[in-house]
This record gives sequence, structure tokens and C-alpha cells, in this order.
Amino acid sequence: MKPSKQFGVVLFDANIIDYAFKSATKQAAIDVIELVAKSYETAVSEYVRFEIYRGLEHARVPLAKAVVDRFRAFPVDKYTLDIAAALSTCYGRDDAVKHKAKSISDGDTILAATAVINKCNILTADRMDFPTPYFNEIDSFKQTTQKGPLVFYVLQPDILHLNEMLTLCYPVKSEG
Repeated sequence: MKPSKQFGVVLFDANIIDYAFKSATKQAAIDVIELVAKSYETAVSEYVRFEIYRGLEHARVPLAKAVVDRFRAFPVDKYTLDIAAALSTCYGRDDAVKHKAKSISDGDTILAATAVINKCNILTADRMDFPTPYFNEIDSFKQTTQKGPLVFYVLQPDILHLNEMLTLCYPVKSEG
């Protein structure tokens, strides 16, 4: 796994950090995080930070913060939300993915937008949340856990495809 200069950062989906906190999947997630960290800078979106902290038991908050604070964090700003809205619109109108568009959470769409804007890859255990052809698998890691096999994916945004779809689905110039 060799990162391109442009895609030298991997954003963690919240499910990666969540798996690292669960006893049945902890070691598998940590092994993959360590492997990925050898080739990429690791980061989170501020939205993932929210997803990890929300609903935590009081006693687990310090550990969660200590883990999440180890990673570079990308902000969720107006531009990120604008791109997320455009991406969501494209998902819903693109024949290749519109059948799964409603199952993709806002958080995953914000993470996808963060990856697109910052030219980052995404590490996730849920491939379906980042659909092809918008994201292409560049690596995967199958791990055995107490719950059975678990696959982690490194996905890269297809910026060219997204730009093509944006011209079709989400024009930025006003008509008239």
C-alpha cells in the first residue's frame, strides 16, 4: 500500500474507532489502524469526533477523547456541508447508486465530502456507505474477530467521476 502524494491521508470512518473500543473486534481494528498508519497520515473528520462521543457512558469519555485526539482532525465547515449536499444529490440522481442513496447516512456523506475536498482516502468497515463509482477500493484487510470475519476497506474518491456528475446533477451556475 503506497499512498499517492495527493492521497497521503486516510480518514477513519466512525466504525473503525468504534470497533477499536469493542472487546470482540478491538485487536483486529488496532492491527488495521497500525498497518494503515505505516503508509498514511491518519485523520478524522470533526463529524466522526461527534459520532464517537455522542451517547458515551461517562466513564468512557476520557478514553475516547484520548484516542480521537491522537488523529489530525478536518473541520466540518460551510464548504464541506455544501459539497456533502451536492454529493448526496448526485447519489440520489445517479442511476448507478440511487437505489442505495437513502441508506447512506448524513455523517458518511459528510465524511465523503471531507475526503473529496482534502483528497484523502477513507478507511471503513462498511463499503456500501461510500459507493462505487464515487469511491474506488484501493486496498482491503480481512481480519478474524471473535464475531467472525471483518473486512476493512481503504477507499479513494474518484474526483473525475464526481466532477462529471456534479455538472449533470448539481449545476452551480444559476439559469436564466
